[in-house]
Amino acid sequence: MEKAAATFFSLALVLMFIHCFIALGGGATNYTSSDESALLAFKSQITYDPNHILATNWSTNTSFCHWLGVSCRHRGQNRVTSLNLSNLGLKGTISPQIGNLSFLTYFNISYNHFSGHLPVELGQLRQLKVFYLHINDFSGEFPLSIFNVSSIQRINFGNNSFSGSLPDNLCSQLPKLKEFWLSYNEFVGDIPSHWGECRELQYLSLHENKFTGFIPRGIGNLTLLKWLYLGSNNFQGELPPEMGNLRSLEILSLKSANLTSSIPSSLFNISSLKELYLYKNQLFGSLPKDICSSDVHRLEILSLYNNQLTGSIPRYVSNCTSLEVLDLYSNKLSEYGFEGLVSTKCDVYSFGIMLMETFTRTKPTDAMFDGNLSLKHWVANSICYGVAEIIDANLLIPNDEPYAAKVQCVSAIMELALRCSAESPEERMTMRDVLAALKKIKILYLTNRGKS
Repeated sequence: MEKAAATFFSLALVLMFIHCFIALGGGATNYTSSDESALLAFKSQITYDPNHILATNWSTNTSFCHWLGVSCRHRGQNRVTSLNLSNLGLKGTISPQIGNLSFLTYFNISYNHFSGHLPVELGQLRQLKVFYLHINDFSGEFPLSIFNVSSIQRINFGNNSFSGSLPDNLCSQLPKLKEFWLSYNEFVGDIPSHWGECRELQYLSLHENKFTGFIPRGIGNLTLLKWLYLGSNNFQGELPPEMGNLRSLEILSLKSANLTSSIPSSLFNISSLKELYLYKNQLFGSLPKDICSSDVHRLEILSLYNNQLTGSIPRYVSNCTSLEVLDLYSNKLSEYGFEGLVSTKCDVYSFGIMLMETFTRTKPTDAMFDGNLSLKHWVANSICYGVAEIIDANLLIPNDEPYAAKVQCVSAIMELALRCSAESPEERMTMRDVLAALKKIKILYLTNRGKS
């Protein structure tokens, strides 16, 4: 009797174990089926696949873990952890079922042509760490549910047409945020004031939007920040001096940001700073006297043109031994060109302006250059109607025998000056190329003079 009872108990235990195993197995199958269904729903809303990648590769004949761009975690369950479909030329919208990929940590569909609004279901991706949607055609207000995913570390939604405003408690909701790129969109309103809570943030780009209000002083608390792009917005007020606390900062861009203040000297205490873009604002006052006065001189680009700066150029500028671009054009500074001091590393832009000054005997600050007319525009226009009209009369005398050779020579020099002072640093010549061009102009002049 006892033996029969023991046998019955053992059989019941085995049956219970089988039942649990089937239940667990059924659960895993359901999860797997859910992930596959989410991917197939995503595929169903792709309207254009130029390389037929999803049409041929995403087939139910093979496991979805082997589909192109899909990665899974294999621990008894095949769960999608990564979806990378960047740069495939895809068109379509995002299926709400994408929110069912509950194990997804990496989501990248950048460099495509996705459009429409983002589904609020994206806020269900509670394990998401990397979220890249940049360079697509998305529009509409951004679903705030995304900012509830506290695991997110890297966000790039740049180059779309997103609108709306950002929540003020963004940093408290995304405490692990390291990268935040929203450039080239249509976001409006104030930028969040509590940036100091994003303690791990290293890259922040909000430029080319429609943000207004003041730049929050709390940004100065982001001591790990390396790149900060806030330009091409419509801010008001000053450039916060607290930005001088950004001890890890390498690039600061606040071009065309409608700033009205002096330049805080604290910025030049950031020993890691390599590039500083503050052009096309309404900055006034003099240049800080301690530019490059510290023991570390890493500054490579200093672009301050189109402001209202006054006074003289500080003598410490000559200590900027790493400086490659110095843009001070269209200000009210004296000693522009810093007494002709130019090297292969310093100020090809100013060298171009200095050439114009030398051959025309004029300065950018002369009274004739008001409104829309500048020294550069004046010289550029002369290339069309005759450069001889603007060159110093003591350099070009019509009765001189080599007159034609001189006109050709100074015309070539003025064209070279314009190339040196191009608006974009990428379009400017290097000093090595400038030197080679000057040698060619000299040889051409000597040859033509001999023929006169």
